[in-house]
This record gives sequence, C-alpha cells and structure tokens, in this order.
Amino acid sequence: MTQQAAVEAPPAPSEPAQQPQTLIARFLADRERAVCVGLVAFAVLFNAVFLLPELTSRPADLNDNVFHYLNLQRANEAVRGLDDPTEPWLSEIALGYPVFHYYQHLPYVVPAAVHVITSLPLEWLFHVINYVLLCLFPVSIYWSMRRFEFARPEAALAALTASLISTDGLFGFDFGSYVWAGYGLYTQLWGMLVLPPALALSYQVVRTGRGYLWAVLLLGATVMSHLAFGYVAFASIALFAVLSPTRSEMRARGPRALALIALTVGVTSYFLIPLALDSGYLNRSVWDPLFKYESFGAQQVTEWLLQGQLFDHSRFPVLTLLVGAGLITCGVLWRAEERYRMVALLFALWLLLYFGPKTWGGLLDATPLGRDFYFHRLIAGVHMAGIMLAGIGFAVPWRWLRDFQDRRYLAAFALAAAIALLPVYLERVDYLGDNRALMRQTSAAMTAEEQDIEGLLTLLGTAPPGRVYAGLAAQWGGQYRIGSVPMHAILTAHGFDNVGFLWHPWSLNGDVQVLFDEQRPELYDLFNIRYIVAPEDRTFPDFVQFVGAFGRHRLYRVDTTGFFDVVTSNRAFYADKESFYFAASNWLASAAPTLRFHPTLVFPGAPGAAGLPAGQPIEAAEYPQQAPGAPRPAYGSVLAEDVSSGRYVAVIDAPEGGTVILKQSYHPGWRAYVDGKEVTPRMVMPSYLAVDVGAGEHAVVFSYGPSAARHALQIAGVLILAAFLIDGRHRRRAVQALTDLRRRARL
Repeated sequence: MTQQAAVEAPPAPSEPAQQPQTLIARFLADRERAVCVGLVAFAVLFNAVFLLPELTSRPADLNDNVFHYLNLQRANEAVRGLDDPTEPWLSEIALGYPVFHYYQHLPYVVPAAVHVITSLPLEWLFHVINYVLLCLFPVSIYWSMRRFEFARPEAALAALTASLISTDGLFGFDFGSYVWAGYGLYTQLWGMLVLPPALALSYQVVRTGRGYLWAVLLLGATVMSHLAFGYVAFASIALFAVLSPTRSEMRARGPRALALIALTVGVTSYFLIPLALDSGYLNRSVWDPLFKYESFGAQQVTEWLLQGQLFDHSRFPVLTLLVGAGLITCGVLWRAEERYRMVALLFALWLLLYFGPKTWGGLLDATPLGRDFYFHRLIAGVHMAGIMLAGIGFAVPWRWLRDFQDRRYLAAFALAAAIALLPVYLERVDYLGDNRALMRQTSAAMTAEEQDIEGLLTLLGTAPPGRVYAGLAAQWGGQYRIGSVPMHAILTAHGFDNVGFLWHPWSLNGDVQVLFDEQRPELYDLFNIRYIVAPEDRTFPDFVQFVGAFGRHRLYRVDTTGFFDVVTSNRAFYADKESFYFAASNWLASAAPTLRFHPTLVFPGAPGAAGLPAGQPIEAAEYPQQAPGAPRPAYGSVLAEDVSSGRYVAVIDAPEGGTVILKQSYHPGWRAYVDGKEVTPRMVMPSYLAVDVGAGEHAVVFSYGPSAARHALQIAGVLILAAFLIDGRHRRRAVQALTDLRRRARL
C-alpha cells in the first residue's frame, strides 16, 4: 500500500468504539500520575515537617554525630590546606586513629568541599545535609523503582511507606538510626539514599550492557558512603546475573556483572586496597557486643520477621503485612515478570545473610573483611527489599480496581489505605515527638549552664596540649551529663582529645584506653591525661591539682611529660590484633608503665625488633616489678614539643640514649625523623609509636599522611571514569553520524 493510500484509508470499524475507552484510560492515567506524584510529595512533606526540630531545636549532639562532625572538621581542614582529605589523622578519639584509612569518607569530603566553596557554616551544613537526606529518602525509592520498571503506583506506594519502618534499635532504615536521640548513623544515611538508585542502574547494566558510567559512579558513591551498603550492592549484582531462566542470557549477564564490580573496585581501589592490606591493624573490639559481628541468627531474625519486629516494632504490623502481600504477588508473577522475581530473591538473599555467622559460621569468613565485618548491618538489604515489596503488595488492590475504570473504586481504595496507614503515621509522629521533647529539655539544661561551660571550654582551649578526662562512660562519666548529653561528648565535640569513651572501636588503643585507672598517677602520664573535668562531688588523689570551679563543674590538672616520653624498650613481643588486647591489658596491670618499660610489639609484616629477645605477655608477673616506695625511673626529658593535626615535633634530651615514644596509636602510615634523618618507627606497648635515639639532645618528628601508592590508585580511579566519559562521547558522536547518514540516504 502506498503512503498516500495509507493516509486516505478509512479508519477500522472498531476504532470509534474504542476511542471513548482510550480517552477514559488516558484520563485515569494522567490522574494516576498526579496521584503518584502527590503520594511521594506527601511522604517528603511529612518528613520535612516532623523532622524540622532536628534543625530548629537541636542542642549539642550526644550520639555518633559527635564522631562524624569531628571527621567532617578534619576533612575540611585538609581541603582548606590543599591536602588529601581522604587520609587525615584524627587525634581526638582512641588515642589517635587514621579513621578514613578504614572508614567511608565521601559523606565528609563532599560537605567539606561545599563549605570551602560557599563559606556556609560547617556545623549548620552538617545538620542541614542530615535533614535533607532524611526528607528525600522517599524520592530515592520512587526514582529507583521506576528504573527497575515498576509501575507508578508500586513505586509511589513504596515511597509512601519508605520512612515508616520502626525497629527496636536494629540500626536499620528507621528514624532511630538518624535522629538526635537515636544513633547518629550519618554515613549510613548517605548509603541509604544512594544504594537504591545504584542497584537500579546496576540492574539495567547487567540486563542490557548499557549505562556503565552512571552505575559505576553510584556504586562507587555507595561504597564510599558506607562499606556495609557496598557489600549489599555487590552481592545484589551477583544475584542480578543469575535471574534469567535461560543459560545464554546468564552467560551474557555474568561478564557484565563482573565488569561492573571490577570497575567499581578500580574506582574505589585507593580506599579498598589499603583497607585490605592494613586490616591487621583494624581492631576487633572486645567491648563491642557480639551481635555486631555475628548478627542474630536464623531463629531470632525469623521470629522478629513473623512477629512484625523487623518493620513494625511496638505497633500493629501494617508494613509487615504489606511485605507479605508483596511476596505473594511476586510469587504469582514469578514467571511473568523478572522484576518481581528479582525483588523476592533480593529479600530472601538479604534475610539469609542477615542471619549472620551465628547461623552460617565460618562460611562468611571469606567475604570482604571476614570476621571484622558488622554483619548485623545487613538489615539494610532486608529493609530496602522490604520497602519495595511493601509497595508491590500495597499496589495490588489499586491495579485491580483501576481495571474497572471507575474513580469511585479508587477513592474507596484511597480511604482504606489512609485508614490502614493512619496508626503507622501516628506512631511515627509520637516517636518524633518524644525525640523533640528530649531535645527541648536538653536545650533548656544547656542554656542554664551555658556561661559555666563556655568559661570551662575557653580555659581548656588556652591550656598547653593534653588529653582531657571526664570519667569512663561505664562509670561516673556515663552519668555526668548536661540534660541528656554526657560531658565527654561536649568536650569531644569541641575538639578536645578525650579519653574514656570508645567513639570508634577500630583503633588498637581504643580498647586499652577504657582500662584507665584514675588512682594510678603513671597512667595519667601514659595516656597524657593532663586535664580532668568532673562534677563538684567527685574527689581525686592528691597528685591531681585543682584549677577552678565553673558552676557545678570542676577542672583539675595533672603533670605529665606531654605527648612524648623517653622510655626503655629492650624486649619484643610477637602478636597480632587477635591477641593484642590481652597482652596490652596484662602489661597495663603490671608495674611496667610505672617503670617506663614499653616492650616492642611485632605484628605480622610490621617493622622488626632485631636483637631484642622475644617473649609472650601472658601474665603480669612476667614484667619487671617496682620496689615499694621507689621513685619512677627517668630515662630522659622532653624539652619542648609542638602538636598539630598529624604532625608531632619534640626536642628530647636522653643523656644515655633510649627509646622516644609518641603517645599516639601506631599505624604503618606514620613516618619518623630523628635530627632530620628519616627512620622507621616501630610499635611499642600499648600500640604507641617509637624510635631509638643515641645519647644527647635530638629533634624528633612524627608525621602522618597518605602514601604515594594511595595517590597512584586515586589517579587510576579518575582515569577509569575519564575513559568512560571519552568513550561515551565517541559513541554518541558515532550514533549521531550514523543517524545523519541514514537521514541523507532517505532524502
């Protein structure tokens, strides 16, 4: 038939009869689009309104946000100083620790760069980002489900339920992980926002082989936002590769999945490779609850799921029922649509992995980080897949009633849905109301003592450098609070090097510091605790000097040698991170700290201790003993010291030579110089840095910074992304050229 004949041909007889139905369907589709957008907007607005006190009524932080803000400050200092912001030294926690060497840092580097560019207040920016990310989580879910090719109602209803999860402190996607009175899981919040779109684009790549650039960018952002979420992403990609029922398609998908993972690892290799190589210095804390490493096991997790505790703690299990409805729907559509099979298998995969080593034992040791991984954080995968299932289950009656093409049915469904979700929303409102009330109470308490605290902090800020002690968190330090905020959190948040609370457990010295005994003067010197902040009713030994009173708060001082000391180190112990704590605790309980006896610690692959006799620190009795009443020996003196972030300088007088220690945690990234000559530092008890010096005065410098290998890997990652950009431009130009040729041929 010619083109003219086709144009003039009369319409098929059935078309006039179908036209009204088509118009109705189009009207309903447009209305459906508007309703879906409205649902997502409502979910965002709900978060924005009820989370607003997180910005307007916020007192000083009391949870992990103290730690996160310190990291942000270090990243900001590095960006301003044109240093590498991915490898600063954080001195304020755990006797010093290179946090970013092991810990995700994108959530700090990006705000630091924004602060430098815009000059917006850093603390304000930190809290605004936390607030905005929480508000926008429903948008992330909606966008991602649409990229998974789910219908608008399924995506919109999933977004509507995304922020409604409630658990009993399981570190999941519920508000308790992020709000002021919760855990302060700032980096997890970044991962929570980035993970769904990263998986959606990865799924497209594995299926079609197209879109690598954005998938790699989002996967890299996921890894650099939270390691556990990177774990979720990589394992999910492996699942995507085997979803197809045909072997030929699986053979095509497998290489795509491997390429996607390999490219992501390449882009983030500057972080992942040093993390793996130096994992021997990544502490597995003896103070961490065992469930963090082993999770909760099949029986407990299954009971929680069936009882509604994984999604609906302390309320009627509406979300749990929706998740169940979604699983049934996916079962019905298992063969018809791959995306439904994908969601059901994702949920099953993450539920099984969430059981953790408590169920699977050593089978998980071969996974990334192995025994050091927090398997309980894999609840993230359960919650993400559960949200998608809830949207699918919620949309079943919508899709069924929509076929009737009668708005009254949809209105009835909307009313029923509102009634079902009302108690869920009310429970979340009550929870956030309790959070707001605690913030207001603490704000009032801090306002009442504002002048006293400012005076105390001002005096500490002008004093010579040294660590501050405000009680052990497990003892009186845990009850020493202003409102709900412990004093040690206030001191740490203001940048004071604080001993007594384990903000982050991955430093070897983190476990040791909480063994501090405030009755032993040698331990004040060992940890360089120069200042004590305590309530007025607290008493201390005579060697602790009173400085001043600030309302109900008291400031004391103790004489120490500073961050440096001259000691003896004529013995070596061979250990690893598994046995280190028990060795260090025995050493600390002995007279060795009093005698300034710091044995060398030799970990696998660490600098050796040639010529030093080896021993095993099993019993404290093996250490030298001090005669009763004998003075503490001195092997030298510290004439001067200068302290800055990641750089410690001292002038040492050692009349007979000796070992100079820096009271910072050992790490292979440290470099040392004696009288301008670079030497190799070694590790001594209790995981401190040490170098040997001859008789006389010496200038000793310790500095921490990224290695040349790290910079090379960073450049390699940038080149991988640049290659994608260049290749993408060439492909677009080739496609455009081919299109132009075809157009000219037709003309």
